[in-house]
Amino acid sequence: MAAPLTSAGSTRPHVSEARALLLSALVLLAGIALGAAGFFVERGMSTWRPEITRTASGWLVVQTQRTPLGALALGGDSLVWANGPLIVRMDLRSGRLKLLGPGPLARSTWDPAVSQRYVVWFEAGAASAGEASAWVYDSATRRRRQLATLGDVLSLPSASGRRAAWCTTLSDGAPGIVAVDIPTGEQTSVAPEYGIPVIDGDLVTWPTRTGSAGMPAAWALVDVSGGRRWSIVPAATLPNARLLGYDLSGRTLVWAETDPASGRGRVVAENVDDGAADVVAEVNDGSSLTAAPSIDGDLVVWAEERAAATGSRVMGRRLGGGPSFIVRDVAGRVLSTAAGGNTVAWLMQRGQTSTIETAQAPR
Repeated sequence: MAAPLTSAGSTRPHVSEARALLLSALVLLAGIALGAAGFFVERGMSTWRPEITRTASGWLVVQTQRTPLGALALGGDSLVWANGPLIVRMDLRSGRLKLLGPGPLARSTWDPAVSQRYVVWFEAGAASAGEASAWVYDSATRRRRQLATLGDVLSLPSASGRRAAWCTTLSDGAPGIVAVDIPTGEQTSVAPEYGIPVIDGDLVTWPTRTGSAGMPAAWALVDVSGGRRWSIVPAATLPNARLLGYDLSGRTLVWAETDPASGRGRVVAENVDDGAADVVAEVNDGSSLTAAPSIDGDLVVWAEERAAATGSRVMGRRLGGGPSFIVRDVAGRVLSTAAGGNTVAWLMQRGQTSTIETAQAPR
């Protein structure tokens, strides 16, 4: 008995046709898989890997490619930096490297931030400040995931504990500072205004109403858990000073300022509750401040370029007492410093070579 004819719409392909379609699909899937694998293999090769040497006091990371090292961040066991569009983490215990970003669909990143456990950074599909996303790497689970989507990127992220903070455009297009709980992704509005925040624990601060000379008229402070907002006026400032950078740890805010007319520089620590200030360092011997200060606990670190550009020195001081001390004399220009626990890290440029080095601060 002949099999009944079927309509054209329900005609099934012959076995040979089905096999051909299956093979085509497998080839297509293999191509996609190979493309994705190629992306990760390319990033797994040595093109992004610097030379790493363990020193007597820490680590030395030397750029081996044309793209300079940059965007240094330090926290817990993580030393993180940018290498062009790449975000790289080094485990301070072992020296092992891990490429954190960007993902295969992203083409640009912004400087990372680090807390004891988490690394936070921004990614975007193109070199644009719009339609970016925040990503996080969890050093405990060794996984990266998307943390949040952003509007315009109006500040770099800052991270502390389980929180991160940044400034972006809100749903109405206006700027706003937000804090994000990293494990849950829950966002809290800190202030419906523009600012470049830093966070430590529950406290977020940023400079407001910058004057004509470049120093803020006040520091805004918000306790995220309690919802309280207040401000303090910068104390012990130089005449006509310009702000070089700032950082926060506990109840202490530190910043560096320079007076272009006199060449003087000053690092100041101020208590955020009572406004009491301490001049951590004064630079007026022909040297100049070259890097914003970093603080963790009672340790403040910064960098100075020696007179006549003969080299630089990474400096530190314990706020609990005692004079400033030299962490390291270096032959290049220090671009940034970071403090984490008793570890000091700095990014240095000498000619076409950039390096990152770590050392232990004296007790």
